[in-house]
Amino acid sequence: MSTATPVPPVPPVPPAPVGPPTLDLGKSGRTPFGRLVTVEWRKMVDTRSGIWLLAITGGLLALVAGLVVLVVGLNDGFFSRCRSSSPSSASSSSPASGVSATR
Repeated sequence: MSTATPVPPVPPVPPAPVGPPTLDLGKSGRTPFGRLVTVEWRKMVDTRSGIWLLAITGGLLALVAGLVVLVVGLNDGFFSRCRSSSPSSASSSSPASGVSATR
């Protein structure tokens, strides 16, 4: 009789898969839009160039909005005169009705 402890046999190890490792995305859900906005905002203001880009974009947006308000405020009625001299919207809704309106 032996005093050695019997060692159970080790099961064979399956071979490693061949090819690049894959990532299973089937179990993960969609990323919430709020999280995406937060991440992109943090990435944008994280660098000096991102802050400059944000400032320039905001400045251009304010400039364009100011120009629109200025043009609308100083409008001398040119567009309303053009609209009143054009055919009504009902007669210009299709080519056939536009032709019949000119007779």
